[in-house]
Amino acid sequence: DATRANILAALQALAARMDADDIFLLFYSSHGYSATDLPPLDEPDGKDEYVCTYYLNTDGENLRDDELSAWLNGLPTNRYAAIFDTCFSGGQFRGRASAGNSRQFALGLGEDIRRGGATARDLDDNAQGVVISACRDDQFSAETDELGHGVFTYYLLEGFGGPADLNHD
Repeated sequence: DATRANILAALQALAARMDADDIFLLFYSSHGYSATDLPPLDEPDGKDEYVCTYYLNTDGENLRDDELSAWLNGLPTNRYAAIFDTCFSGGQFRGRASAGNSRQFALGLGEDIRRGGATARDLDDNAQGVVISACRDDQFSAETDELGHGVFTYYLLEGFGGPADLNHD
């Protein structure tokens, strides 16, 4: 039942029950692709990124990066984690400057960390949220039958199981 309409309805139902002190988690593991940027023309590479629904690459049925960014920017909370294991997922969210909107989704978390612009903190203390992607906007996400799902998802689950929690809190 993972159609576009059902996914959007589920996201809207969640948003309606949320308030400012909630923490929102979106994990999406599916196929992804990129295609020519549609208005608003805002992609530096000229491509919009999509996450696929049940209908895979059917036009009008998949979720475009601009739609997901707008929806997530409209949440009543700044505390979120959006995790994507899809091809081209690094292009899902880009920061957009807009008056009065402090909730900006940014590409390049690794670059921010290297520059010292981000610090490690718990999700409930992070007013900007977190976006994690399996690959860059011009890369494919890998999956193997041996692991049972995407390589990124496998290691994400391994980390959540303990190794990524160095202080065991």
